[in-house]
Amino acid sequence: MPFRDIADPEERVILTTALCEYCSENRIDPSSPECEDARSLMVLLFESRGHRTVADLKAALVAAVRREQ
Repeated sequence: MPFRDIADPEERVILTTALCEYCSENRIDPSSPECEDARSLMVLLFESRGHRTVADLKAALVAAVRREQ
């Protein structure tokens, strides 16, 4: 599990669900570098900005990606 060392079991479910949904909705292959980038950014948003729900994490990730483009 990609979030094993970052969060407790409940938080890992939120992070994993948000990442899987984000990748699925954006047609990102789970084994791709783009997914790894999304995972890293999601961890940053989770740890530093306090986004703690699936919906919040996905929205923050979308907003961050748009700012980078």
